[in-house]
Amino acid sequence: MHNRIDKTLTPADIQEIADAVKAVHDKISTGQALTTTERKKGGWYLGPNAIVLLEATLLQAKQNPANFPSIDVAAFERDIKLIKQLRNIESQIKNLQIIAEDNRRLLTQDAAEQGFFVYKILKVMHDVGVPGGESYPQLKPYMPRTGKKNTKAKTETTPPDL
Repeated sequence: MHNRIDKTLTPADIQEIADAVKAVHDKISTGQALTTTERKKGGWYLGPNAIVLLEATLLQAKQNPANFPSIDVAAFERDIKLIKQLRNIESQIKNLQIIAEDNRRLLTQDAAEQGFFVYKILKVMHDVGVPGGESYPQLKPYMPRTGKKNTKAKTETTPPDL
């Protein structure tokens, strides 16, 4: 059996992570957000290479301010700077998300392997009447089925206390 990751997070670790996430949230939050509908529409998202276009148009606005009197060049420049900073932060957050998902998947695979092993032993113990095997029927509804689809609706999502 595998145990590729042998680690836990302490309550202090969890709090430290939560505090760091909150700090990032507080720093990047503008108080404005898109609605679900606006997010689905896409809006003015120009893609990853758009920054080249934005920087080129900023340069034109800086070099020819008389041609663009309604443009606040300093604000435009700050917007572009923040776009770049947020892209960098997004990239770092996506990398963290990948690490967290990979670790969760590895842990789930390892735990499932161990759990299924215990489950099979409990089934054998139950089938031959060995003490301790009586918990098998309580666990059986939670065992994933292979083959035909389980059409019974489950009302509980956590195994019972044994």
